[in-house]
Amino acid sequence: FFFKQKTAYEIKECDWSSDVCSSDLGDPGATLFGGVGLMVTEPKTVIRASRVMSPAECPERLKLVRDRLGGESIRIQREAAPPEHAGFGSGTQSALAVAWAVSKLSGLSENFNSLMGASGRGRRSGIGCHGFFHGGLLVDDGKSQADTAVAPLVDRVELPGDWRIVVVLPEEPGAWHGRREVEAFSTLPGRDDLARDLRHMAAVELLPAARAGDFDALGPIVHRFNVLAGKAFAPVQGGVFASPGIAAAVGRARSLGFLGAGQSSWGPAVFALCADEDQASWLAGQFSESGHHGLWVARPANGGATLHEEPLNRWE
Repeated sequence: FFFKQKTAYEIKECDWSSDVCSSDLGDPGATLFGGVGLMVTEPKTVIRASRVMSPAECPERLKLVRDRLGGESIRIQREAAPPEHAGFGSGTQSALAVAWAVSKLSGLSENFNSLMGASGRGRRSGIGCHGFFHGGLLVDDGKSQADTAVAPLVDRVELPGDWRIVVVLPEEPGAWHGRREVEAFSTLPGRDDLARDLRHMAAVELLPAARAGDFDALGPIVHRFNVLAGKAFAPVQGGVFASPGIAAAVGRARSLGFLGAGQSSWGPAVFALCADEDQASWLAGQFSESGHHGLWVARPANGGATLHEEPLNRWE
């Protein structure tokens, strides 16, 4: 499940949301990387971008996106960000935010295809890409290995605004990314049976419950979906969940009555659906007492990125 982020350029601010808990479901034998994910409002990324006369610094990981758009004179400052490689999809959100800010400042196209091309993201899951623009609970249809386009968005649902999502890091992030992630995808055996079951569960159970705002029904479905998706990755991550610590955090949330719990992406982020703020605050308190490496209470993010503009009075 996911989070909201913010960027700024020329004191212009852009809020967007990003994916935290997508689960893969490709079309058997034809597509890869399909999935379901929810955008949420926490944790935040804050990026400030402005055109300057002095040397324009930029975080190393974001330089390629900025410079691809000819934005070498635009300063990029990342003032806050979620932990990297934790299951938040923060790289996609930061890259798209920089692409949008630089495009806005430079008078370039700001449409979906232009920003996606500049960002270089969407090679596998399309959830975070579509989430940046639309928010909501999203389903992407997957794509073939050779397809360079972002996987198409096939459904979107807005969850009730009073629901909450507790997101916790039970252990330090960083285990799954880069070469290890690429190698994992290349060595995973095909599981057409799981893909069929996931696709059916999403269409027949998960999306109808979400669309009806049926919290009691949706929680157990989300967990079963997450576990089933985890079985596809068990050969490389050592089980349904990526570590015993993640499994314990999911189990604890469920033992406390929060049945819609699971692992986000490769983890270590763990999410739990809550019916309201009071439930979420109580559950966050339980996780806080036992120690963690990050803890947030989020809302469903039912909208995509927004841009707020404040012109500078002078050049820096």
